[in-house]
Amino acid sequence: MRKNVYSSRQAGYLCVLFLYALIWAVFAAPAARAQGPGLVITGVVTSQSDGNALPGVTVVVKGTTNGTVSDANGKYTLSVADRSSTLVFSYIGFVSREITIGGKTAIDVTLAADTKSLDEVVVVGYGTQKRADIVGSIAKISSADLTKVPTTSVAEAMQGMASGLYISNTSGHPGSSPEIKIRGKNSINLNTSPLWIVDGVPIQTGSLDLTVGGVKPVSPLAMLNPNDIESIEVLKDASATAIYGNRGSNGVVIVTTKSNKGNQTGISVNYDGGVSQLPFRQSDIYVDSKTWWQLIDKAWANAGNTTTLQPKSITDVVFLDEKPTISRDEALATNTDHLAAMTQQSRFHQAGFTARKGFQTGGIMFSLNYRDEKGLLRNNDFKRLTTRFNFTFSPVKSVEVGINSNFLYVKNLGIPASEGKGGAGWGNLPAMLPWYKLYDPNSQTGYWVPSSGYNGLASVDRNLIRNSADQYRTITNAYLRWNLPVSGLSLRSEAGVDLLINNSSNWRSIFLDADAPFQNQATERSITQQVFNYNTYLNYDRTFNKHTFGVTAGAEATRTSSYTRQASGTQIYSNYPELRNPLQITDADGFMSGEQYLMGMFGRVNYKFNERYILNTSIRRDGHSALSKDNRWATFKAIGAGWIISDEKFAKIPGVSLLKLRGSYGQTGNTSLSNEMTQLTWGLSSNRYGGGYLPGGTTLGPIGSTALKWETTTGLDVGLDFGFLGDRISGSVAYYSKSVSDLILRGNVPVSVGFANNQIWENVGDLKNWGWEFNVSTVNVNKGGFRWSTDFNISYNDNKIIRLNEFEKGKGAETVATNSGKGTSTIRKEGERLDTWYLANFVQIDPAKGIAMIEELNKDQWNTAFVTEATGKLIPMNQANVNANKMVQHGKSALPRFFGGMTNRVSYRNFDLNVLFAFAGGHYLMNWLYSRSTKDQEGTGQIAKAVVGKSWEKPGDVAQFPQLRWGSRYPYDNNGEPSSAGSNFNTDFTTFFLEKASYVKLRNVQLGYTLPNTLAKKAGLQSTRFYIGGTNLLTFTKFRGLDPESNDDLPIPRSLNFGLSTNF
Repeated sequence: MRKNVYSSRQAGYLCVLFLYALIWAVFAAPAARAQGPGLVITGVVTSQSDGNALPGVTVVVKGTTNGTVSDANGKYTLSVADRSSTLVFSYIGFVSREITIGGKTAIDVTLAADTKSLDEVVVVGYGTQKRADIVGSIAKISSADLTKVPTTSVAEAMQGMASGLYISNTSGHPGSSPEIKIRGKNSINLNTSPLWIVDGVPIQTGSLDLTVGGVKPVSPLAMLNPNDIESIEVLKDASATAIYGNRGSNGVVIVTTKSNKGNQTGISVNYDGGVSQLPFRQSDIYVDSKTWWQLIDKAWANAGNTTTLQPKSITDVVFLDEKPTISRDEALATNTDHLAAMTQQSRFHQAGFTARKGFQTGGIMFSLNYRDEKGLLRNNDFKRLTTRFNFTFSPVKSVEVGINSNFLYVKNLGIPASEGKGGAGWGNLPAMLPWYKLYDPNSQTGYWVPSSGYNGLASVDRNLIRNSADQYRTITNAYLRWNLPVSGLSLRSEAGVDLLINNSSNWRSIFLDADAPFQNQATERSITQQVFNYNTYLNYDRTFNKHTFGVTAGAEATRTSSYTRQASGTQIYSNYPELRNPLQITDADGFMSGEQYLMGMFGRVNYKFNERYILNTSIRRDGHSALSKDNRWATFKAIGAGWIISDEKFAKIPGVSLLKLRGSYGQTGNTSLSNEMTQLTWGLSSNRYGGGYLPGGTTLGPIGSTALKWETTTGLDVGLDFGFLGDRISGSVAYYSKSVSDLILRGNVPVSVGFANNQIWENVGDLKNWGWEFNVSTVNVNKGGFRWSTDFNISYNDNKIIRLNEFEKGKGAETVATNSGKGTSTIRKEGERLDTWYLANFVQIDPAKGIAMIEELNKDQWNTAFVTEATGKLIPMNQANVNANKMVQHGKSALPRFFGGMTNRVSYRNFDLNVLFAFAGGHYLMNWLYSRSTKDQEGTGQIAKAVVGKSWEKPGDVAQFPQLRWGSRYPYDNNGEPSSAGSNFNTDFTTFFLEKASYVKLRNVQLGYTLPNTLAKKAGLQSTRFYIGGTNLLTFTKFRGLDPESNDDLPIPRSLNFGLSTNF
């Protein structure tokens, strides 16, 4: 079997090499022959302001694809066939120059700095605008920065690069979805992720349950290859997002991929590879077997036991069916590293190439990228193939047609975070005791009690548990742009589709099933989703004397449909997950289909007077099929204004290159409604009957609300853009406020209605987000070929729940969450932040008794005035007291208050260095590591090293942890008085493990070297760059868990990578 896999992989590589050679012959060879022998031009390109050499300047023979780039010393060499040709010199941040050769062989050129950075073109909704004309809040991320971070998802690479954009990598699984928010969390029950537009097509980025068996789903954004991206614009305020109407409340991310409009011909090849590993070992966090038994023996004795504790007392409690035998001596001699058994050094390889062919009336571009990654968990494999095709053609001068097509295939062989008892995977690591063995030669599987869930190696063995997902996706957009006979008037029409097909399966062997009926089990799920989008709009741009107008008007229609089916089965006698025999299918109830329609009409007017006074307005009217006819349509408006103060005569201050005041006000909506919110739903179920299953039963779901309408966000934004010293220092500062009205919450209906949950959705809440953003870019040094620049951004966001429904007024609504049996809760309450913790307040370990103490809640105040207030009395932290004395943890939310990033770029001669830091803070998280490994619970879990030497021993001790005691049962009642019955110490739903989770991460470092042009030319190359780098190299935090981003999930790995990129 292994031989066949290897052979197919070889065949795949041969196919890629053949395709590469074919494209080389078609694209590169003709270009090389076209150059031929001729006049050789050499020269040096320098900066006019300081005389420094300019590396990377593009030098092209005008009207051809023949060109080169200057090296680190500003030198260039170019062969030309025609002595009368014209050379075009272009460089970002400088004014381009054209120089006629005139028979000269040496041409030195100086380029003047382009201080008019406001002429930069920025992509906005349904068009583009100059940076100078924008009054909204828009951040732009370049492809050069994205490619510096080697990840499977573009979203991960964007972390820390734009103000107002919060991205947290919540899992170390390959291709997993990060958390993404723009200017805070803007809803309680609806989607809070931004709208993503890829080449004009709105794409699905979440809300689908794509996998089974607890495997982390592949991020829909994993299909985007950073090397194919031209730019990313992040639209944040109402002026920028109102044009998207009911989809704009969470912000918009516009991704523009590269095209071949420059009529270039050539090939680019890139490779990136590396290794990853966890930044810790099991011995760093848990005690070994000898220490474990010492601590447990002490807890056993402290509970009044006089006998010697034997492993049987523990295995009889832990193992449900199989009762393994292990002596105490054998247990003391066994020291199993379950973390090492479950994990491995991850490795990844990524290769790709891009081919371009230009011609007089258009161009073609094709790219292919393949990534093969072995995950941190054994047998966790991730493979991704992406291809992209771009074609532009102008049949006549006034018409351009084009197509952008992206295709993705992902094969994800995953490992579950939790899958019953035996297949618990990573999620059960804290319960895998150091003296539990891995192997048993007498077992059918070769493992020691694999069904227990405490054998780390068995829980990731693909012969015992298999989880796989195959995802196919295509995003295609075709467009036509027609410059109409009226001057300044153009028409653009686009049609796009986002088609996603996801097939996933889960199979679990009988040997991992600790629960009856002891048989192989399998589940299969298939999801198909289609998004069809069509829009047509007119643009009119004209300038009359000092007046500049830009008008956009159009219409858009979107259809989203999805179909999901699922089947589960038992009594499967093969070792393959497919459900092939109908008799095996015991649960065929899982299917769901639905579709939604969106129709909108939009318009925008931009006006600028005297190149300094700007007024922008936009309006959109949307209709959505998920809402009833009475509430289906809504209108969203926005207005913005700007004033370029630095262009005023009175503001001509030496050293000030830009001062621009801008502001906006407007409304957007949230349309991420599901059909069941507004319509009566039903489903099929299977129920036990006569010892078996009776499939096909019909059940009614929750009642829908015909009165439901949009959640509406009203936003205010005020900002100042600045530039100093010829834009060597530039940036912006902004304040924003976003009020969300008509929040969709659940309300109660009488039980007599007879529907599930006895609840109905209502528009009954209000929420507010506000904050500020600051970003600055500086050129710190630019002299003698040495350049050092810095980008820094920081954002602050706060929020408050303004209004809830009558049911949730006063005490609010508690949300309970559990993690592997451990519980915690947050609260939704008027006047508080979202995701505020609602926990009993731990104060201290009683120095006299060695028990944990919490504050007693003033229940009279809580029940009458709904105010959290302590009585001043401390009571034991047992189960009964914790349940009755939970308090609102004012100011302690799981949402960060501030976040940002800093990028430093250094270049000297042929070397370049890129360093990115990302940070977030002001939030609190539950330390799941400690909560599951500092309480002995009758010896059924690992023990954290932090407990050693920090537990209470005798009266007067000031300790971090209570006295070690078997079963965590202490001889005190609820009031702390001695009691023979005693009560259990409980850390669930308390602040005992609630910790600040602020962090600073060295997110990425990359050192590169570009071959000198002379060497590259000798090798037949245009340019070649080598680099080495690392990601997540350092983390600075006071959070004591494994990772302040992933917390209880698989931590983010530390990676080292190397690669090269070559242009032919």
